[in-house]
Amino acid sequence: METIVRVEGRLTVECEHLGTTTTAVTVRGELDLYTAPFLRAALVDLVQHGHTHLFLDLSDVPSCDSTGVGVLVGALKRTRARDGTVRLVTPSASVLSSLRITGLWKVFAVFDSLSAAEESVITEASAARPVPRKPPARQSA
Repeated sequence: METIVRVEGRLTVECEHLGTTTTAVTVRGELDLYTAPFLRAALVDLVQHGHTHLFLDLSDVPSCDSTGVGVLVGALKRTRARDGTVRLVTPSASVLSSLRITGLWKVFAVFDSLSAAEESVITEASAARPVPRKPPARQSA
């Protein structure tokens, strides 16, 4: 697994590629008007390179303003446009508060751990598989 760490001022973004289309993104630092463009650029780059299933670990984000929330929504739209997903992992109280105030907590899948988020992908994939059916019986003429 490849891990890439990017640092810009007060924000650190660590990307760990878990598979060909799946990446765990750990965000550390304040997510605000000044740092949000850096996260946006990192997420856009991931999606453009085919990483359309993102796990965003936001446990080390002490504050998140409306610009930061906008970045999360933008990532969700970009991944969905490519049949992908964004799952939020252990968001901090500040991030959860922003999501609740805006009503977006109903839109994002939120998990207590990366393993729970990964398990949800497996569960969804198995539920989406078609159930094998027996061929219809031949009717006698």
